[in-house]
Amino acid sequence: MIKLIDILLSEKIDLKNVFMKGVGPGGKPNPDQLTDEPKSEERKEYPKGKYIQVTDKKELEKISKEVYDLIDNAYASIGGNVKVKSPKDILDPSTTYWQVADIDDDPELDVVGFGKETKFGTKHTGIGHDGEKPNIKNLLSKKSKDLKTTGNYIEVSGPAFKAYVQIGGAPTLDDEETVRTILGDKRSKQLEWHGQHPTDPSKQGKGWYTRKIGGQSLTKIMAGIPEV
Repeated sequence: MIKLIDILLSEKIDLKNVFMKGVGPGGKPNPDQLTDEPKSEERKEYPKGKYIQVTDKKELEKISKEVYDLIDNAYASIGGNVKVKSPKDILDPSTTYWQVADIDDDPELDVVGFGKETKFGTKHTGIGHDGEKPNIKNLLSKKSKDLKTTGNYIEVSGPAFKAYVQIGGAPTLDDEETVRTILGDKRSKQLEWHGQHPTDPSKQGKGWYTRKIGGQSLTKIMAGIPEV
């Protein structure tokens, strides 16, 4: 019986370069692949230094692993993002807003911002980055600028509050009725309104509240300029 190794040797295939998934040393394509696994389509190239909104689902699928890695890196210190646990979560239809940018010299994406489109505008719910300080600074500056533009808003606390409100200058929403309207009836009923921050009254803003997010009671304030 002819063995596989005999076939390989007779065809003069370089065994050092044979990898079962068609990838050779250094990640280069391997023409001598042993499987007929289809090659994944390459994503498009993104212009340097520009934030691009990704609306095409096929393109989002192509960059899903790359985007997930950025998000995973950004939230690693707190155990990961509550909703984004794997690349497939990037395709969750409830997240309808994705914006990415390639900032530095390498060809990979460096930052991402995501959220959802609502009747009040874009609710920004998360970010991702590659860990490089200049890229992080660029992303936070861009987000702060967005939040000072009509049709953009966010719920914040902790480092995000400091970055977007205290440093970035994004306005806070201090009117209880407006905040409850934006959050909706269900969330509003579960919300405890404080006004001043309950443990640090010196904190900027008079629209602090506590509500459950991901099973945890978190104290937040809304920032930005939603369309109400």
